[in-house]
Amino acid sequence: GEVDVASLTPDDLEVSTITLYQRESILHRGRQIAVTDEFICYAIKGGMVRVINRVDASRALLRGLARVADMAFAPSDAEGAENEDVAVIAAVGPDGKLIVWNLESSDGTLEPVELLQVDEGSPTTSPDAADRVAWRPGPAEDDVRILASVLCDGESVSAWAVNLMQEGQEPAGVHLDAGGGAVRDLAFTPDGAALVIAMESTVKVIDFRGVRARAVLDGQVATLRAV
Repeated sequence: GEVDVASLTPDDLEVSTITLYQRESILHRGRQIAVTDEFICYAIKGGMVRVINRVDASRALLRGLARVADMAFAPSDAEGAENEDVAVIAAVGPDGKLIVWNLESSDGTLEPVELLQVDEGSPTTSPDAADRVAWRPGPAEDDVRILASVLCDGESVSAWAVNLMQEGQEPAGVHLDAGGGAVRDLAFTPDGAALVIAMESTVKVIDFRGVRARAVLDGQVATLRAV
């Protein structure tokens, strides 16, 4: 049955260590940890991502990046939907590479399946840019979700169509010219209708219902760091 967490005392709780996370003493602009109800993911040395199943403690390593700059899980579909149990994570590195995995766990075995890899072949050239990934909110349409990422030039953004069920798919996306210098951050609106791109002194809003520029917010006094 349901447990009233507020009424529990320290003696009622049984705690076990899942992992000890030691991170490098350097500045990370992006997310180095991503968590769902089922999985814990965190970046480790060598560009790898450690994945731990919170239920059965099974583990796996995600490989392919020189260094992890940012990572994020795709939104979960509503309960009862066909894809409600699908766990998909995207990670991007400063080497111009983006990888998306589906985390499949069964009978104590965790098997990552690579869905998409985009390799632009060169590191981020703008020193002020931030490598980012952002999933569009809302339910998947025909098993497809939209993922936005900063291109390796640091001054433009791509939107990728990711099939959550298809292994080894070819990249399919559209490039969006931010047109305002180095991209510092990006985020979708809660309804998924628009993508907000923050640059040094400008915010651009891209209408994703038609993939066109909805508005440009200019004249910021301070340097933008996030949206």
